[in-house]
Amino acid sequence: MSRRDKRGSKCSEKGTSLIAVEKEVLAQIINFLPDATFAIDAEGRVTAWNRAMEELTGMKAEDIIGKGNYEYSIPLWGTRRPCLIDLVLHWDENFARSYEYIKRDGDTLFSETLNPPFKKPGSLFWNVARSLYDVKGNIVGAVEVIRDISERLKVEDAIRKSEAAYRTLFKYAGAATVIIEDDTTISKANPEFERLSGYSKEEIEGKMSWTQFVFPEDLERMKHYHYQRRKEPEAAPQQYEFRFVDRNGQVKYVLNRVTVIPGTKRSIASLLDITFRREAERALQESEQRYRSLFENTGAATFVVEEDLTISQVNARCEIFSGYSREELEGKMRITDFIAPEDLERIKTYHAARRIKENSVPNEYEFAWIDRHGKKKYGLIQIGIIPGTRKSIASFVDISDRKKMEEALRESEERYRLHFESVNDVIFSYGSDLKIIDISPSVERLLGYKPEELIGKSFHELNIVTPDYLEKAVQDAMKVFGGERIDSAEYAFVTKDGQVRFGEVSGHPIIRDGKIIGVVSVARDITKRKKAEEDKRRLEAQLIQAQKMEAVGTLAGGIAHDFNNLLQAILGYTQILLMGKDKDDPDVSNLRQIEMAAKRARELTQQLLAFSRKVKSELRPVNLNQEVRQVEKLLRRTIPRMIDIEVHLGDELRVINADPAQLEQVMMNLCVNARDAMPEGGRLVIETENVVLDEGYCREHLGAKPGEYVLLTISDTGCGMDKETLEHIFEPFFTTKDKDRGTGLGLAMVYGIVKNHGGYIMCYSEPGEGTTFKIYFPVLGEGAEVHVLEEEEGEEVVLEGEGERILLVDDEGAIRELGKEILERFGYEVLLAGDGEEAVEIYRDRGGEISLVIMDYVMPGMG
Repeated sequence: MSRRDKRGSKCSEKGTSLIAVEKEVLAQIINFLPDATFAIDAEGRVTAWNRAMEELTGMKAEDIIGKGNYEYSIPLWGTRRPCLIDLVLHWDENFARSYEYIKRDGDTLFSETLNPPFKKPGSLFWNVARSLYDVKGNIVGAVEVIRDISERLKVEDAIRKSEAAYRTLFKYAGAATVIIEDDTTISKANPEFERLSGYSKEEIEGKMSWTQFVFPEDLERMKHYHYQRRKEPEAAPQQYEFRFVDRNGQVKYVLNRVTVIPGTKRSIASLLDITFRREAERALQESEQRYRSLFENTGAATFVVEEDLTISQVNARCEIFSGYSREELEGKMRITDFIAPEDLERIKTYHAARRIKENSVPNEYEFAWIDRHGKKKYGLIQIGIIPGTRKSIASFVDISDRKKMEEALRESEERYRLHFESVNDVIFSYGSDLKIIDISPSVERLLGYKPEELIGKSFHELNIVTPDYLEKAVQDAMKVFGGERIDSAEYAFVTKDGQVRFGEVSGHPIIRDGKIIGVVSVARDITKRKKAEEDKRRLEAQLIQAQKMEAVGTLAGGIAHDFNNLLQAILGYTQILLMGKDKDDPDVSNLRQIEMAAKRARELTQQLLAFSRKVKSELRPVNLNQEVRQVEKLLRRTIPRMIDIEVHLGDELRVINADPAQLEQVMMNLCVNARDAMPEGGRLVIETENVVLDEGYCREHLGAKPGEYVLLTISDTGCGMDKETLEHIFEPFFTTKDKDRGTGLGLAMVYGIVKNHGGYIMCYSEPGEGTTFKIYFPVLGEGAEVHVLEEEEGEEVVLEGEGERILLVDDEGAIRELGKEILERFGYEVLLAGDGEEAVEIYRDRGGEISLVIMDYVMPGMG
């Protein structure tokens, strides 16, 4: 071999060695690539097959390298056929269509393969194939890279579904939700916001600013929050209340939850109308609410439920509410795991029906939820089907506090109702039309009406207030509606059976939102108190009357006693003068007139003395029936026939201690007055009976004492007397008769005689209703006997004296001198004394000489 040949041979060997080295380096590079990669030469034989390709196809490199005739397509396509690597070398339109996507860029092809045979359905592969060239630019083969992008497909699908879920969430969020641009324009509004604002979506989105819905007084604060949130997100509040003004100018209170959407200048705001809650449940407060964009920022526990009831997605609020983490919930737990037994069947029924016809069941309702710790909570859920799926998305708001408040309110109302129904006072309320709204059952005890008979009717319709109090009741009600309080007002009420009862009523306004919408009143029955007060006034009047009668009696007795002494002197000296005159003496007639006038005056003084109880009564056991019979005889002879006299005498009448003559005076005086009260005729009734006065009667009638009495009742059907007249009838000289028909001493004498007998007298009378006198005489003890005295008839005998000595005692000088002159005329010797002390002294010195002592009952000093 020549040197040249040897040198050529060495070069050839060296070239072959370099090519081998290059192929080895290329094979190592290809083997190192993370994507599945293989290469073929120009004849279609496999020259490289890396580890990623082995993992993808399961075919080892040593089993495939060097093979041709599409052997490499079998593990990829399951048959011998051109692959993308072949299409780079030899284009074939028919095989190109087998790829989902194919694109040429010079000598490079790009494609996507969906569901290749070597992978499970749902797989997507990205393929790149390119020609290989030698140093001279000749095609010596091709290389193909295969990348599994199935996960990207899943991510994109998840993104599409997530966007659909978020759109549904935005639409079905329980609150009015908007997306707000940096310049305050509303770029997105959900249907709930349309309902809240009164504007349509088309009118709002991109055309209106949220500042147009803010109450003027809240606007500066809201603007400050808006710009602060974009500069210092942590400093701006995420939840606050403000006043929302809708299209019609109506002001609503809303709870606003707002946050900035991460990575943008936009914010998402959820507005919950709390106007009704603020008015009706003032104490209800929402617990901590967090805002996140869309799904994470609804402010409610939000979750996605699959058709088989599996929870596939939850937000942070749902984690908090349930007590389970997101990892424990998603895809592992079912919604039915949390629903309380009493609501389970209902929720399952809703779930199934919603998938048949969405609007066939409510999309908002309450149910009980059991958390991880077994604690029962109450929630308000809003739920809807995600369009194009069998899934539903739900927003859940915790209303446990509200339910507790409602329960507390029910308990409070029950306690109030128990008090309302058990209180003795009557509690009632009424509106501005004076119609009763509510009234406690105690009204039945007070007025006899059941509550349902009164509710819905006004004061005027019911006639439960007496006419004389009705106007005052209405005026007081109007005062309360004017802002006043009525702490105590008295009215007279009419019961169902017509009785009159008195009530003390207070009234206070019922105020709502600064307006008086009604009155609540409490009525207390004060009938007994009024009666007690009336009894007290009556007893006080009786005491004053008794004291007045006592004072008048004392005065009348003193005057009558002195006047009687003067009359005795006048009458005595007149009689002495008559004794010295012949019947034919012209002075006799004048003296007789003086005597008659003096006797009439003496009768008046006797009546005054009887009123003052200074007339000595001849008391003895008496059967009142016998005295009535005697008076009846006299009355039937003297009372006009047009007056019917009725006498009703009690059986076995008890004996009394009385002066018959004075009893006759009493009855005659009362009967004559009755006659005068019935000029056109009528009935005069005299009755007797045994009675007992108890402590109760005596407490109400001053002067009466408990015990057994004989009652004498004299009544007539005459003209009667008014209250003012009744207060004066027993006063001396008080009369309603004409001047020449009465002295005004008749009833005064009756009063004095009754009191002198230890009795009690009462008069009942009303104009046009007649008059009744009731006189109570205390009975004597058992065994008292009644003696009937017979009058002895005989001639009057004048006892002439024979010088006997008589001691005459009187404090009046005229009486002493008159008595001395008369006694001396009849033959007696008279010793005179001006008072008791002097009489005792004379009697001590000359008692043996004195045959008789004549003395006055009442004298100064020793009487």
